[in-house]
Amino acid sequence: MKIEINNTRDKIIEQYYTLVNPLLGKDKLGPVEIKVLSKMALIYNTYQHLGEEAANLLLFHTQSRKQIREAVAKDLQSAFSRNSHEAILSRLRKKNLITKNKILYLPPIKDGKVNVDIKLNIVNVDE
Repeated sequence: MKIEINNTRDKIIEQYYTLVNPLLGKDKLGPVEIKVLSKMALIYNTYQHLGEEAANLLLFHTQSRKQIREAVAKDLQSAFSRNSHEAILSRLRKKNLITKNKILYLPPIKDGKVNVDIKLNIVNVDE
């Protein structure tokens, strides 16, 4: 089955993280963590053509962090302080989604589109 979602790339990335969130088990993301991670993925994707190392370097640059804070604050329609942002980054590190200076869990973006294939194996469990 193929489902096409016409939306902004930002929202599609956020929807991707929301979709895969239940698969993270005990490390499920909260709504603000999803927003921060999706903004990070969007910025990483913008710089990806420069190579992985450069994209990650630019992603964790002070200006990019500020851009992420401002975008999340706009989405939340409330203040999102530097301390709040650092706390979210710390939680994402504990969940092994980012490291000190690298995003580890990126949506599969190709040619500006997010493609997700979900395969389910149904196993009969003998009771």
